Amino acid sequence: MKKVTLGLAASGAILAGLLAAWWLAPRKLGLAAPRWVLVEGNVTVDGARGRAAQELPIGARLRTAGMASGCFSLHASRVCLGTGSDVRLVSLGPRSAGLQVEQGTVLVRTAADDVRLDVPGGSVEVSAQGLAAVETTGGEATARVFEGAARVTGGSRPQAVVPSGAAIGVGDGKPRPAAPSLEAEGRQVMDVARGWQGTAGAIVEVKTAQGHIELDGHDVGHAPASFLLAEGPHTIVVRDGPHDGVTQSVDLGGGQKVVIGD
Repeated sequence: MKKVTLGLAASGAILAGLLAAWWLAPRKLGLAAPRWVLVEGNVTVDGARGRAAQELPIGARLRTAGMASGCFSLHASRVCLGTGSDVRLVSLGPRSAGLQVEQGTVLVRTAADDVRLDVPGGSVEVSAQGLAAVETTGGEATARVFEGAARVTGGSRPQAVVPSGAAIGVGDGKPRPAAPSLEAEGRQVMDVARGWQGTAGAIVEVKTAQGHIELDGHDVGHAPASFLLAEGPHTIVVRDGPHDGVTQSVDLGGGQKVVIGD
């Protein structure tokens, strides 16, 4: 009888330990809800300051004031807003999303989703497995396709399929010059923004008042900034002018938060 009692006690202790480990383990954030993965400078959600890992409700107005920029998730797809952007998150379905772009440059990297961007004078639909940008200034929009294809509708013209490497005006349908610098910068930022894919993740905040930030060898803009990153090793470099800068290597665990320059 004593052996049975001891055995039950040991089993109970093991079960309690497993339950405690499960309860204390960081929860996966998942990809169902859109959330910021990169926030640089004065990024706002409905007028309030945005932060990495913050969920974005449908209908939210997203703005990047001054030199700010930011990227957010749409399932496994990513959307990055350039400086001076004004965008509303209109809809999110199981394999689709809709955005209203009033102003600025919006870069979209799609995974399994089709993403529609309504812009002044028409719309741009980026198909799954695509990379495209929309630039909106002065009430006119330009659609640029870097990978895959996009369907562009403007005015009374029939819908046009824009292939990889092409760019057209949404309103007039006329070709536009290439923008290699925009493509190169966008690819770098997207490489960082796509790193986190629904795990518990970790947050890195760079709180220095100024400085240029490199994350894992990619140029990601200026401080202050915050990032939602996948677990594992990362290297952050903050440069102030021509100086070599401060380098910090971190090995991030799920749910961890690291502050640089506090």
